[in-house]
Amino acid sequence: MNKILKFFIVSAITTSFIACDNNYIDPITEVESGNDAAAPLITITSPSGSIIIPFTDTTTDFNFQYKVVDDIEIANVDVFLDGVKLSSTNSFLDYRIFDNSFKKNLGLGSHTFMVNATDLAGKTSTKSVTFNIDNKYTALYSGEKMFVPFVSGNVYTNLLTGQNPTVIGTPSTVSDGKSGAAYKGNTKATEFVLVVTEKFPASANLFVIADTLRDREGNVYSGDFTSVTYGSMPDTTKPKLFKTIPPGGSNKADFLNQDFYFFFDDAFNREDVKTGISFTDTLGRGVKFNTLFPDDASLVVTPSQKLEPQKDYIIKIDLSKFKDAAGNGYDSVYQYKFKTINGLDFTGVTGSILNAYFSKNPVLVLDGTGREKKTYKKPVNKNNFSFERVEAGKYFLWCFYDADSSGTYSYGSSNPFQPSEEFLFYSDTLNLKPRWTVTDVNFILEERR
Repeated sequence: MNKILKFFIVSAITTSFIACDNNYIDPITEVESGNDAAAPLITITSPSGSIIIPFTDTTTDFNFQYKVVDDIEIANVDVFLDGVKLSSTNSFLDYRIFDNSFKKNLGLGSHTFMVNATDLAGKTSTKSVTFNIDNKYTALYSGEKMFVPFVSGNVYTNLLTGQNPTVIGTPSTVSDGKSGAAYKGNTKATEFVLVVTEKFPASANLFVIADTLRDREGNVYSGDFTSVTYGSMPDTTKPKLFKTIPPGGSNKADFLNQDFYFFFDDAFNREDVKTGISFTDTLGRGVKFNTLFPDDASLVVTPSQKLEPQKDYIIKIDLSKFKDAAGNGYDSVYQYKFKTINGLDFTGVTGSILNAYFSKNPVLVLDGTGREKKTYKKPVNKNNFSFERVEAGKYFLWCFYDADSSGTYSYGSSNPFQPSEEFLFYSDTLNLKPRWTVTDVNFILEERR
C-alpha cells in the first residue's frame, strides 16, 4: 500500500513539471487601468443629522463614519472637523476603496464634518455635513405634555417644561437598563405611581406612551400607549388599604419570623407613615418591630422579638398619616388583629436528592397547592435535605438549577434569547399532615450523562 501511494505522488509531481514545460499555465500580463474618468466618490454615513444627548450631559463621544471610492486609485484623504484637520491618509490597503470610522468627544452646538479626497489624476472631491448637538428634548408626539427620561441620579425632570415632579417616597433610577438609565420599580410588581404637578387643559386628549418596557419574563413592549381619563375637579380620593397578608383576624400567624404586609391603592410619604404604627398584645404591652417599604404604596411590619404562641396581638395603623400627593387621608385608626399558632401543628419533609449537579446551584422548592399557596425554598449542596416548620397541606416538590445565582427561578427571554433555567419535578404530590414529618423522600433527578 505504501508503494502505491508513493507512485501516485511521484506521478503527480512529474505531470506538473510537464505541464509547466508545455506552457499550460497562462502567463501573467499587465492590463492597463484605463483613463481616470471621475473624481473620488465620498459617502458620509455618520453624522446624518442633528443629535440629541441626555439633558444632564454637555459632551458626548460621537462616532464618525465615511467612505471614499475611486474608479482608478485614491491618492490622499483629508478629514476636517470645524475647520481643523484631524487626519491625512495616503496609504490604503484597497487602493480604490477607503472605508473608515473614528470617535471624537464633542460639546454642545453646531459642528461641521468635512472629507476631502484626491485621486492619482489629481481630481478632487469634497463633502461636508453640518450637524447640531443638543441636550434639549423636542416633543415626538402631537400634544405631548410630558417626557421623563429617568436618567441616572434619581432625576425625574419633565424635559418639556423643565419642572420637577413631587416625589413620593424614595424611588430611584439605575444605570443598567436596557438602553442606559432606567426607572427602578418601586411600587407594586405590576405598576408604578407617577405624580404630575402641572395642570392640563380640559380639552386635551392625553396619552401615556411607554416605549421599550421589559417585564420579568423578558417580553418587550414597544410603543405601547393608553389614554388618560381625567377630570377638572381636585383629587379627593383617599388612599385605601385593600389587602393584608395574613388576612385580618387570622389565627395562623407564625410566632417566629412572621411578616405582616399592608397594601394601599395610592402612594404615601414613608417618613410620615413610620410615626403612625404601633404593635402591642391585647394587654397593651408593646412589641418591638421593624418597618420595610417594598414600594411607595405598601409596607411590611416585622416583629424584631419573638412572639408568644397562641396569643392575640394588634397592629394599629393611624390612617391620617397615610396621605397621598394631594393631602388626602382618613382620620381614623385601623386595627389589624391576629393570633399566633400554637407551634405544635407544623409538619415537615426530609429525604435525599440524587444525581444532582451541585456545581450548578440546585434549589429545592416546596410549593403549596392550596388557596394560600405557601412556598418554601432552600439551596442544597449535599444529598440530604430537610424542610421544617412547614404548614400542613399538599405540596409539589421540585428543583431548579439556579444558573444566574438569583435565588429565584428564571423563565428566560426571547429577545435577546436566554434559555430558561433547568427544572425537575418530584413525581408525587406530598400530603403533609400536622405534627407529622414525612421522611425518606428520594428525589431522583435525571441520570448523569
